[in-house]
Amino acid sequence: MKLIGVIPARYASTRMPGKPLADILGKPMIWWVYQEAKKCKKLDDVFIATDDERIAEACRTYGMEYCMTSPDHDTPTGRIWEVSTKVEADLYLQIMGDEPLINVKAFDLILPDTLPEDPYYVAVLTDRIRFAEAVFPSDGKLLVGSFGSSELDPLNTEGKGYVLEFTDTVSRVLIPSDGNLSAPKGMLVKDSCLLIADVGKLAVYDLRDTAAAPQIVRFPDGELYVNDMALHGNMLYVTVTNTGSIYSLDVTRPYAIDTASLKPYVTIPGANGIAIRGDTMYVASYPPDGVTTPDNAIYCIENISAPVATKLFDRPGQYDGLALSADGSRLYFTNWVDSEVGYYDFADKQVHLLDPGVAIGGPARLSLDGDRLYVPDLPGSRVVILPL
Repeated sequence: MKLIGVIPARYASTRMPGKPLADILGKPMIWWVYQEAKKCKKLDDVFIATDDERIAEACRTYGMEYCMTSPDHDTPTGRIWEVSTKVEADLYLQIMGDEPLINVKAFDLILPDTLPEDPYYVAVLTDRIRFAEAVFPSDGKLLVGSFGSSELDPLNTEGKGYVLEFTDTVSRVLIPSDGNLSAPKGMLVKDSCLLIADVGKLAVYDLRDTAAAPQIVRFPDGELYVNDMALHGNMLYVTVTNTGSIYSLDVTRPYAIDTASLKPYVTIPGANGIAIRGDTMYVASYPPDGVTTPDNAIYCIENISAPVATKLFDRPGQYDGLALSADGSRLYFTNWVDSEVGYYDFADKQVHLLDPGVAIGGPARLSLDGDRLYVPDLPGSRVVILPL
């Protein structure tokens, strides 16, 4: 499969004539975009598509490959179409020429590894996301919960929440805004049922009939910030951040949960993200009032049947999501302090920080799927994907 990057560049911009040649640190803007695009290992080549000799001259001066196109194109897409008639490839990636700070890692997130069957393949991961706090990989798809609210409020009760489903090629609304969800948070799938943490409750949808009304498991009064969940056999453990409570719930039959089985399990300050491997539980602590204290860390419960919580490491923060690597050697986390994404290595017992390549305003409930780490940027209404 041959992949070509195309940078449409016209001189006659109505708002800023000559924009592609705007000087940035001694080089034209288009040069910075071209240099970054050339770093993408998936692209076989990169061309600048222009209809202006002045831009063509800059391409020759700075050694950038280019293709002359008709001045009659009204859109960048038309210019790319013309390139496709002159340069043979299986897929053409449109790269905007006025984004000198573009990060090449973004290309890897949308370029497929194999040629899609759809000849009009388009990949947009941020499409329709409105305040995403949690994601969940399931059966080759990525589920993304969205608040859909007018303002960012994780405790809103507007009933506008929904869940999107993404594949490598398309996205669709899996759970529509039906009034049952307000601020969907942690999610998981068990026996064809999608369990979603929400304000003061757990909503359970039957994935075989998503139009059916969900089963609702309500938490006791005051337990508002129902946040994340993890399974240990048929027992579900659910965190509530505003009280620090962790509840257990029998989900042997997730399509018909016995709500009376909801029981307090243990309390950890600001209990937030949760992950379980074997009989060991890990819990992230987030200060509900936004003021970090020494109690806000990542905790470990070595024996779920006899819960005693101790700090995994002494590094206060505002920890949100947790995800264990498949081999259990790393515990990935997000931390709202300095917008960190990192992991704890169980071998060297050290914290290692990752470079997402982009600024993340609020790293929330991350998930790991194979060699991809999915990090929701809650205020940014997007999901950042980190290839590992």
